[in-house]
Amino acid sequence: MLTGRTWVRRACVQFLAGDVSESAFAGYCELFPSPIVIGFDQEDRRLMPSGHYSSTWREVKCARLCLQSVLHLAGPQLRGGILVYRGDNLGAIQCLTTMKGHNQVLQEVKLVHEFGQRYDVHFEFQWLPRTDSVIDKADQLSRIQDESQMLITDRAFESICAALLCSDLRAMFLQHGVPWGLPNIDVFAGPSAEEHRAAVFYSRFACPGTAGVNALVQDWVMPGGGSTFLWVFPPFYLVGEAIEKLLIAKMDAILLVPAGVRAWTPLLSRLPVRAMKGVSGPNVVTLGAQVPSYMRAPGFRVNLKALLVLF
Repeated sequence: MLTGRTWVRRACVQFLAGDVSESAFAGYCELFPSPIVIGFDQEDRRLMPSGHYSSTWREVKCARLCLQSVLHLAGPQLRGGILVYRGDNLGAIQCLTTMKGHNQVLQEVKLVHEFGQRYDVHFEFQWLPRTDSVIDKADQLSRIQDESQMLITDRAFESICAALLCSDLRAMFLQHGVPWGLPNIDVFAGPSAEEHRAAVFYSRFACPGTAGVNALVQDWVMPGGGSTFLWVFPPFYLVGEAIEKLLIAKMDAILLVPAGVRAWTPLLSRLPVRAMKGVSGPNVVTLGAQVPSYMRAPGFRVNLKALLVLF
């Protein structure tokens, strides 16, 4: 029976700011501490110099990726709430607000609103000038350099797995539910297909599809249980910490490290290495959009060792 009072649930409101540079989409949300950074994939890098990748298209795609990342990581917390996206491109904000656009822009707009419907989240869009502090912060995030975007090529990946995993080892992995001994978690990866070597991956920053941000604080176990076989190719400055993590977690893995004597070599000697393969040459790695400039210097090459670690 009503008593003359009407109770209205107050919607939770969260804010998200985003911006895009020449190499990455980025944003940040007060809901969680990790920034959102998604480096350009091969298609983005191909489009940039062609002149067909309009600023409106890039900014709408940035909004889609940032909103998708927030809902992927915190969607249940936002159900029934409002998520306000802030950007500095007026054309993009108008397209997102009116649900309009041409060609690829409209496809991104449709995806944005489908995500909102799926998670029962209402989106609002707000234009802010480039000089606003929240836009400036997103812009700085989009220009972060990322040494982990040194990516193993398909051919090198296949060669490493074939060399390290003989028929007996592959049969052993099959018995444990890991098909053909291929890694099923990539612990230093990113969202695009070229950035991860397993369907389950951890990333440096928040992004769509990630199983967790910052591999060094994750458990390195398959979601829902099951056998775990890791692909571990850390940035060189994190190799020592990655080896320590492996020693603690005691997980089977293929570990890639730079060849030559390093400060972490004594740690490496404690790992149960069952096989090793040298990996070098011009077709071993490709470089992502966010790598530091020294990696693009003429003559830059990497010499790696791939180690099969079985506890």
